[in-house]
Amino acid sequence: MSQIKDLILYGKKYIVSSQVEALLCNLLNINSFELLNSKDKIVNSEIEKKFIDSVNKIYSTKKISSAISQINFCDLKFKITDQVLLPHFETQEVVKESMKYIDKLFKGKGNLIDLGCGSGVIGLTIKYNFKNLNVDLIDISDYALCVAEENAKNLNLDVNIYKSDMLANVKNKYDIIISNPPYESDNYIPTLNNEPTISLYAKNNGLYYYEDILRNAHKVLKEKYMIIFEIGDYQKNDVLSLINKYLKNIEIKTLESKKGFEKSIYVFGGFNLEELNNI
Repeated sequence: MSQIKDLILYGKKYIVSSQVEALLCNLLNINSFELLNSKDKIVNSEIEKKFIDSVNKIYSTKKISSAISQINFCDLKFKITDQVLLPHFETQEVVKESMKYIDKLFKGKGNLIDLGCGSGVIGLTIKYNFKNLNVDLIDISDYALCVAEENAKNLNLDVNIYKSDMLANVKNKYDIIISNPPYESDNYIPTLNNEPTISLYAKNNGLYYYEDILRNAHKVLKEKYMIIFEIGDYQKNDVLSLINKYLKNIEIKTLESKKGFEKSIYVFGGFNLEELNNI
């Protein structure tokens, strides 16, 4: 029998860390936060064998779907496929932090748009927790939109899902923009090349979509607003420079992931310091 941390080390030799976490969470029926706090736990030989077999399947087929068809994201079950990026642990941290602000600043109401929604885990999780929040999910990929629509149906959530290249086709006004866009530069080499490239790469050293969103955000934002970005490990200063280039009279907060690095940025416009300090 092995400890969870031993299985994680084994898995990362062959597949990407997000796939390792998804496998273990499914096998142990826990979420990623519980997994992070259970690394010293010993798993039985049956779970260990299933995990190793699953890792080998993904390694040989280059398909996560050869082992699992859904993930536990913030205690909700989402369908996944090989053509849509598997959500990382950090994305769950971003969603949990975002919901804290949505609750305190917007009372769980208003309009939110999830830009580059992929399988829909971000926007749908937020909608599940705030039924009075109007949520739009957009993506450039028809396939991703189909997966997001299926996940919305499975969770019985009423959201708007449509195709747009970021804000290009967006007409509504929003209190909240949230996005985990492609942010890897051209020289990034994915682990074992088994992640969808459309969800990974962005021009301008990985900054293209952040700048595209910020350049056009003024067209769709309400007077009081929040913008939330998940970012790459070393992108904080570059993204902050873009934010300050395009937005004025704002407050900014960042969040460091439990795994290290500041992985998300929260921009507040139209709020006074007292409102923000009370959170």
